[in-house]
Amino acid sequence: MVVRAGRLPVEALAEAAERVASTGNLREALGAVAAAAAEALDADLVVLRLLNEQGELVARAVAPESSALAAEAAGTRADCDLIAAGVASEPVRRAAAGAQASATIAVAARAGGRVVGSLEAVRHEPFGADEASLAALAAAQVALAVRTLAPGTHAAAGFRRAAWLELAGDALAAGGDPRRSAQQALRVAADASGARGGVVWRVAPDGGLTFMTSLGEVEAVLPRLATLAESSLEAWRPASVATQAGLPPALACVAIFPLGQPPFGVLQLLYSQEDAPGEEELSGLAAFAARAAHAVRSGERARSTEQELERTRALLDVVSEAIARLSLAHTLETAVERISDLLQFERVGVFLRDHGRLYGAAGRGLAPEHDAVAQRLADVFLGPLRARTSVHAHADGRETALGAVRTALAGVGEASAVGVPLQVREESIGLLVAFPDERTLSENDLALLTALAAQLAVVVQNARLHERETKLGVALSDSLDAERQASRQVAALYEISRSFAQTLSLDRTLDAVIDTLVQQFGVDAAVIRVPDDRGDQFVPARIQVSDDRLTAPLRTILARPQPRPPRMQEAMLLDGPAAARLGGAHALLRPFLEAGSTAALLQLASPTELLAELTIVSLDPAEPITEETLATARTIAQQAALAVDNARLYQQQKAFAETMQRSLLP
Repeated sequence: MVVRAGRLPVEALAEAAERVASTGNLREALGAVAAAAAEALDADLVVLRLLNEQGELVARAVAPESSALAAEAAGTRADCDLIAAGVASEPVRRAAAGAQASATIAVAARAGGRVVGSLEAVRHEPFGADEASLAALAAAQVALAVRTLAPGTHAAAGFRRAAWLELAGDALAAGGDPRRSAQQALRVAADASGARGGVVWRVAPDGGLTFMTSLGEVEAVLPRLATLAESSLEAWRPASVATQAGLPPALACVAIFPLGQPPFGVLQLLYSQEDAPGEEELSGLAAFAARAAHAVRSGERARSTEQELERTRALLDVVSEAIARLSLAHTLETAVERISDLLQFERVGVFLRDHGRLYGAAGRGLAPEHDAVAQRLADVFLGPLRARTSVHAHADGRETALGAVRTALAGVGEASAVGVPLQVREESIGLLVAFPDERTLSENDLALLTALAAQLAVVVQNARLHERETKLGVALSDSLDAERQASRQVAALYEISRSFAQTLSLDRTLDAVIDTLVQQFGVDAAVIRVPDDRGDQFVPARIQVSDDRLTAPLRTILARPQPRPPRMQEAMLLDGPAAARLGGAHALLRPFLEAGSTAALLQLASPTELLAELTIVSLDPAEPITEETLATARTIAQQAALAVDNARLYQQQKAFAETMQRSLLP
């Protein structure tokens, strides 16, 4: 055991017991027990809980109060059955994980055999047998505090058992879960009346009984109890108690209470003959059963409301998803998944009209044969049943207008199908179809499908308009790109023509050509090669690089001479094999081309002679040299070839004239 401040752990608990005995305040007593338990167990966190009217254990005291873990656990709730099984609650386990404490312990505090509270503790080292005993002792102090200090539980309060049942029934009437309300009703009735076990049955739509919950070891006698419950419903008997043959002695006396009027369920309590309730107590139990019936009914209504809220939330999710994405395919897929999950349909589909033809736009579990059913349903909404908001057709139905639908259902092997039209401004744009098998759809189910179909119709129409606008935008963007390309081509031709008109210098003409290509087309580099004196090789005459950081490496590659190429009629986009085949500087571009760069080769030629070779390079894979760029560059190359040829001829004539002039001088 751990000793703190020179005293044994049990001394801390003894001091807490003294404070419980001396105080009249339950909260103060629980605080003293929590602090003493934290000291005795050397725990990082101790949580004391009390049972509330809904059967949950609510944290009422934590220690040490100054720790972050205490703030995290304060006011949390825990499942009574879980704590009774010795398993710490989820909030405490979460707090332990956050503090990296691996050890937890949970002990139920019992009074008269009933769980009235609990103790949970957390620390880093495992709890041993001694600590478990100390935790049980602290839990017993919690139970003692509850029995002596809690309002309405003190023996001097003088509540009779029947009055206690009435108060408990009022508390149950606030239940929100039908099964949990039934469990609580059974537990309260059994604890109050000393029953050894019990069962709650629910009347099914077909008049039979379905099991809801049980208490005690009654599994072996459930068939016999079901027969007794059915007999009591058939005889319309009020609350009654009788000894039944064929049941174990401890459960031989069965009290049966109908729930509701007319009955929608049955409550059975099982006693030994010695513990069977008397007339007064039976009357109190009957009043309690009436309140328990109200609690179960309230729980069912709450569950129904919760389901409707969930369905409404799903509908809003579909609409918000559609608004956020404006994607027709994604919206329809989301709607199909939601309908399938909420209504438990295995096969759901959305069918849309396109130029009068119905096609499957989205679906789950559908085969191509289901399209025929959808088409027949769509025909129905265009015919005599066009005023309906939904149609539920059965394969064995008799409605004349649905004959074609029944034939289609038989062809695909479906028992039934429900169709809801998608309409926008009284125009049918599609159909929502579900195949519920043998299920009977409620009004709420059809209302959800109708509401979802109405929203889907608007979403589909908006998405179609959005896609149409997107296509128009793309077309307009392409048109603008074409205009920019044409404008760029005209600008390039203008620049070259202007430079040609201003000079007949070959050097200036070559400068104008290469500058225009690099600036107007956004390429990284360009080089013009002209024949050398022998004409065997083409050597660089001009090299232009757009980025100064790339000048040195690109010039190293592009400055190399190139073997005289064969005459080409068209420009050529280079790839790795073509660059290797051409050799020279082009072969050095192969690693760049294989990494995603692009390059193109153009020839400047007169009708009789190859004048120059032009190579342009784009290193960025995201901005390649396209066919459009190549087409424009080809036009510029044709103009440049004429200008280069004129400049070359002019220089030849000028050189000839100068030679003649020098030869005539004395």
